[in-house]
Amino acid sequence: MLVPAGARHLMAIAVTAVALAALPRDTWAQGSSEERAATSRGAAAEDENIRVRAGVNVRGGPAEPAPADKAPAGTMSRGANECRVQFDNRSSLFVATYAEGAYRGELPPWGDVYTFVIAGQARLYARATFTDGSVSTWGPRLVECPAGGTYKWMLFP
Repeated sequence: MLVPAGARHLMAIAVTAVALAALPRDTWAQGSSEERAATSRGAAAEDENIRVRAGVNVRGGPAEPAPADKAPAGTMSRGANECRVQFDNRSSLFVATYAEGAYRGELPPWGDVYTFVIAGQARLYARATFTDGSVSTWGPRLVECPAGGTYKWMLFP
């Protein structure tokens, strides 16, 4: 199904609103930080903070690792070792988000993106690209993401 670009962003905002309504408020504050964007001018073709680019599938190239098999009966479940990361866009920019160097989604202006990482130390990065070739970046930031918890990263312009 083809969806016009503008409608995709409205759908993302609607999905975010539904997801937020479903979350208990006490999980929102388990870990959080905020950061202002760093701006650079000129061509920024290569970025050492990005391992897998947005929406690019490279045959034989780097890819997301496959999830681990289910734990045997009587052992810890997979979800107990995961941590949810919330990228919270506090700007009017479209921002690409990355966790552990892999693309995790595009933040619409004033929107949120959620993803999961292995609990413990996680490397987060975000990047807004402009038509003149300049970029604004957030991070990279190493954060402590609690098992079974949430880390909220607020991105300011």
